[in-house]
Amino acid sequence: MPPGPFSFGPGDFVEDDGNGTARYGAALALFTGLEQRHGRAAVQDWVRAVLEGKDAAQIVPLAPDEDIAPLLL
Repeated sequence: MPPGPFSFGPGDFVEDDGNGTARYGAALALFTGLEQRHGRAAVQDWVRAVLEGKDAAQIVPLAPDEDIAPLLL
């Protein structure tokens, strides 16, 4: 075993894009469902607020009148 201590950062992770179609489909289903339930304008306002805030932790709290956390699993 090599001597430690060890540290890991974002550069050590590799993203698996092997199932891009399923990931795209899941995102499409999320946005389509939100649009059907709340309207396109509400979804656009939500996306705009998330992008302006530049804080990924705000994705769920800023969602339009719905807890979307279970949809992001």
